Amino acid sequence: MLGCLLFQRRSLELLPDSFWLMNNYYTLIYLSKHIYDKLKSSRFQFSLSPHRNVWTGYFQQTGQNEPMRLIFSTQPGEIALFTDRYRPPKKQNVQSFFQSLKEKEVQDVHLAEGDRLLTIELSNDLHLLFQLFGNRANLFLVEQNLIVDAFKNPEKVKGKPAPTPRKPKPGKAPPEDASAKKWMLHNENKLPRPLIQPLIDQYSLEHAAPDEIGRFTDEVRNELLSAGKFRVLADGTICPLSEYRLKADTLKTFDSVNDAIRHAYHLRSARRRFGNKLKKWKPSLERIRDKTRRTLTQLEDAEKALERAEMYEKYGHLLMTKAHETPRPDETRVEMNDLYEEDTQITIEIDPLLSFAENAQSYYDKSAGAKKRIDEAKKRKAESEHTLEIVENLLTSLDQANSLSDLEKWEKKHSSRLEKLGITRTHREEGPSVPFLRRSANGFEIWIGKNAKSNDRLTSAAHKEDIWMHARGTSGSHVVVRMNNRQDYPPRNVLIKAASWAAWYSKQRGAGLVPVIVTKKKYVSKPKGAPPGLVRVQREEVEMVKPKKPEHDS
Repeated sequence: MLGCLLFQRRSLELLPDSFWLMNNYYTLIYLSKHIYDKLKSSRFQFSLSPHRNVWTGYFQQTGQNEPMRLIFSTQPGEIALFTDRYRPPKKQNVQSFFQSLKEKEVQDVHLAEGDRLLTIELSNDLHLLFQLFGNRANLFLVEQNLIVDAFKNPEKVKGKPAPTPRKPKPGKAPPEDASAKKWMLHNENKLPRPLIQPLIDQYSLEHAAPDEIGRFTDEVRNELLSAGKFRVLADGTICPLSEYRLKADTLKTFDSVNDAIRHAYHLRSARRRFGNKLKKWKPSLERIRDKTRRTLTQLEDAEKALERAEMYEKYGHLLMTKAHETPRPDETRVEMNDLYEEDTQITIEIDPLLSFAENAQSYYDKSAGAKKRIDEAKKRKAESEHTLEIVENLLTSLDQANSLSDLEKWEKKHSSRLEKLGITRTHREEGPSVPFLRRSANGFEIWIGKNAKSNDRLTSAAHKEDIWMHARGTSGSHVVVRMNNRQDYPPRNVLIKAASWAAWYSKQRGAGLVPVIVTKKKYVSKPKGAPPGLVRVQREEVEMVKPKKPEHDS
């Protein structure tokens, strides 16, 4: 158990933020063969996006009980492509893609020469083209070398030529005194970049002759092309080189490149989710800790008020000895013998408009107020010391969480304490527990408000790229078409169907045609102090639609 825990902690800490899983052309050589072996003769069933920046395709072979999943992550820092066993798809908050590929058969899988473009060829001359690099990672549906749809930003690329392999730049040999890295890349520009410097360091190549570096590069290339094992290194790199060739801290070794990629992807994804979740708690706890420490410092000063309280009380007693006298009209202070200290004179400020007894009472009141503040300060100090102890214990235990599982156990164990600190509600999982209707149309989820408050919550929960609708010039439900962060609009039939539902859930339900506002959620805002359901729309288009009741109500 301890070994497993240390392994997980190390892997989470060492994967760099800039890491790209598919940074290795030789890895893709083996991956393309694996995908072909797994998907050949299978038929495309459907595809969807279960999470932001993740596409999942389902392919099934004849006689196979369950489909095979092909998972593609375009998440920056987590670009990955791999097959996985079947898992039932999510039923909510998902978007479908490439419905035209239904039952199309996989005929071939190939990798572009010298570039990270992997293509799955299907029947009817249709292709799924995976662009596996940088911030431009994307998946295109290609027909006759033109993009007909895409996973990300389809409206920007539809109709454009499909990406083609980058042509290698003819490079002349570097100068004799160039670095070993430049000479290695000159001999083989597809070498995995993360492995080059460790190889140079291990074999002391920095000052080797160019011909020696050339022979060494050929040996490395041959081993990369005949890899039998695939290691996931401590920095997350997929390494096809043996431990003999490259001594490097290894997290795990796999017989299959697909298993190595899947493992590295889940580690990197877990690290990101762990880090995001940790950021939700730690800064809030640290703010409470620092604020409580400042409060305690202030309360330490407040305890010094005890001396003032005793002084005010003494002034009251002294002034009461003159209660039978009357202050002069211009007398703002009085000098008296200090009855509590022999041979000492004391000066007391007074209000000449008040009697000595009234001035004494004023000092008694000040003394009582100071004592009350002291009692409150003592109470607050005890409470603040208790809060500080709780927060510091929470931070200490939080630092011991090494995985998502640890963090979830920590949340459950300390939920009552977090609730008392007043920060739990700010850390609930995103995604509303929505009191509105959920419908779907051609794979797009659609939300429909039930009343004014429901409308407010629905619109507030929508993403800025979602499509927002409302019957124009009348009261009715807010309607949102979920776009899963896609910046385009849904197909026309989905748009009209959702608009017809917005018309149905309005006071114009009985009209033949109803004008419906259609806009992006980012152009909808709520004026300050506005009643529930009232919003301001900055940009709008209007669709004239027939009111239509959704297929089912709830």
